[in-house]
Amino acid sequence: MNSTKVDELDPIDQEQFRLLKKLFGAFTAVERSASKGKEVELEKYLTENMSDYIDSQELPV
Repeated sequence: MNSTKVDELDPIDQEQFRLLKKLFGAFTAVERSASKGKEVELEKYLTENMSDYIDSQELPV
């Protein structure tokens, strides 16, 4: 498998990579909390931690 350094990607691909990495971290944190028996609302967690990336026009009213 070939590997590419993130800084070698074009700016749009770099931003997409950062977003995917952040989303993966969010899902990992939610999964970790759930495995410890803690209830986590995924929508609330994503809203609090991913608000820079959420299009407010797509949110339900």
